[in-house]
Amino acid sequence: KPDVFLWDADGIGLGLKRQINDALVGKKMHLVPFHGSGMKYAPGEPYDAIEGEQWSGDEQRNNDEMFTNLRAQCYWALRDRIFKTYLAVKKGRYYSPDELISFSSGISEMTQLRAEICRIPRKYVASGRIQILSKAEMKAQKISSPNMADAVMMLQFPVDIFDDYED
Repeated sequence: KPDVFLWDADGIGLGLKRQINDALVGKKMHLVPFHGSGMKYAPGEPYDAIEGEQWSGDEQRNNDEMFTNLRAQCYWALRDRIFKTYLAVKKGRYYSPDELISFSSGISEMTQLRAEICRIPRKYVASGRIQILSKAEMKAQKISSPNMADAVMMLQFPVDIFDDYED
């Protein structure tokens, strides 16, 4: 009885809207297309860097100044959760449980998932924003599509189940 159905709506996922609508007709759930190449969420809100991280000039940057697109923002949110979990477990720092992440030891493909998450390539851009290589750039460099990592990354997108997300 899920409340939300989230799918990658860029690339080949763009054409799935009708199929998803048909498959889920009559179901009480929000259909949320994830447009990773699109606008960041809360673009004017300040990016909350992890204590001790340094950014150019030490000035506070907002999400729009920090990320090139939603995909980069959500991958960085995943990175932040993993790093905060490390700091909490190994260094004894306190973070709200809402800021941490835990993976079940029962995940049969954990080695593959970890490999995909750890190899997400960052692209350096002159603006200083965080950007992730596009799928086309990854393919050109013979990097396999990180399908499992993408699924975990998309879960970092905050979804308000009371909003209407249908296009």
